[in-house]
Amino acid sequence: MTYSTAPAYNGSILHTFFSFKGRCTRLDYWLKGFIPSNILFFAPLFIIQPTWPEGMDTLFFVPMAILSIWIGLAVGVKRFHDRGHAGAYIFFSLIPIANLIVLLQLGFMDGEYGPNFYGQDPKSREKVSA
Repeated sequence: MTYSTAPAYNGSILHTFFSFKGRCTRLDYWLKGFIPSNILFFAPLFIIQPTWPEGMDTLFFVPMAILSIWIGLAVGVKRFHDRGHAGAYIFFSLIPIANLIVLLQLGFMDGEYGPNFYGQDPKSREKVSA
């Protein structure tokens, strides 16, 4: 079976935040995806001032929320790719209880060894033959 010849790993922040292609490690999931997206989502709650003009809080919160959701989706899709699953599985995180399984899959389980359909192994490991 022939797999993608995409570069082994592109760990740049822009690729991690905005691209839905490739694979990423658990460390990238936590440090470049899950934590920053949650900080971006909840930061406006602490920054918004009561002295701001009416509607200014919405102008501040909405773009931050959109950026947070985009980053979370991009990193989640890449983690599912690393596990050998389609990125569309990220939508299971919208279902109560199933979202806990998604968190376990993405945040705690190791990716496939060697290249898979979605790209090269981000840890540069070779596939183990039986």
